[in-house]
Amino acid sequence: MANALIALGGNLGENRKTLAAAFVALSRISSTSLIRRSQLVVTTPIGGPPGQGDFLNAAALLRTELSAEALLEELHAIEAGANRVRVVRWQARTLDLDLLLYDQEEFAANDLVVPHPRMSFRRFVLQPAVEIAPSFLHTTSGWTLEALLRHLDTAENVIAVGGENSAQVTPIYKALKDRFPHLKFAYDPEQPRAKLVIWIGENPPKEVLAGPTAVLPTPTDREEQEAVLHEAIAAIEATK
Repeated sequence: MANALIALGGNLGENRKTLAAAFVALSRISSTSLIRRSQLVVTTPIGGPPGQGDFLNAAALLRTELSAEALLEELHAIEAGANRVRVVRWQARTLDLDLLLYDQEEFAANDLVVPHPRMSFRRFVLQPAVEIAPSFLHTTSGWTLEALLRHLDTAENVIAVGGENSAQVTPIYKALKDRFPHLKFAYDPEQPRAKLVIWIGENPPKEVLAGPTAVLPTPTDREEQEAVLHEAIAAIEATK
């Protein structure tokens, strides 16, 4: 048996009813039990097309005999039952179910990455997750979920930006400073007490990952640079 932590969200239709039905559906997955569920949290949309309504977010703790891959298939089936449509990234949606943690395992296969690659800095994920599983370990950072959320609450508003290729990092670093003039930015991924580290490139050092960290790909052209900048902006907004 494995513990599986699930994030739920939605901002289309009667989303309270949709999330209530999703909790029921989670409890009916074969060889799986719903152990705990969080309260619903109202959050602002981040990163997607403008004009969206607020989200309702929540978390669920499952105990399952299914593999992570099999459990993900069940989550996708529940989303499909709620008429989830995937066209534009981060668009408005009826239901979003993400597998955040699966025991203390780490792996990446096909469309499944565990721990979820953006959960360490997303307040709208951490807040409901901490309500039901505060001591669960986020293995990539080595911090508990409670410690990650506490860091977002108490750390100085410093964003550390770094990466493998300074020529690729510098334009993004400067654009972020212009976009968020109220924040302090440090061109040092090891800046102590940084609320968030944005690392551009693969294989960041372990000390970079020790806390809320957004790992983004190194852009190779102007279009990719804009995409990475958009992702970095969304990561910063998700810490609020």
